[in-house]
Amino acid sequence: MPSWPELAAVYNAPTLTLAQALSGGANLVVIGQPGIGKTVAIAHLASQAANRSEELGPLKDAIPFLIHVADLKLPIHDKKRAA
Repeated sequence: MPSWPELAAVYNAPTLTLAQALSGGANLVVIGQPGIGKTVAIAHLASQAANRSEELGPLKDAIPFLIHVADLKLPIHDKKRAA
């Protein structure tokens, strides 16, 4: 819980970098309140990928790209129109 790091500290929870979280082939969604650092975290990861940083491990050869959900042109099911 990035907005409440004290909770993880109480339980001594392990942490992962974004690269570690993505290295297993999983999909990752970065969510949080405005100003919490989502864009900075993704920009840092993209910068590491562009520079082929060794810190990325198996993701070193990955190519970063951005897809915003609003750009997907997903169909909208509007119950008001369906009636």
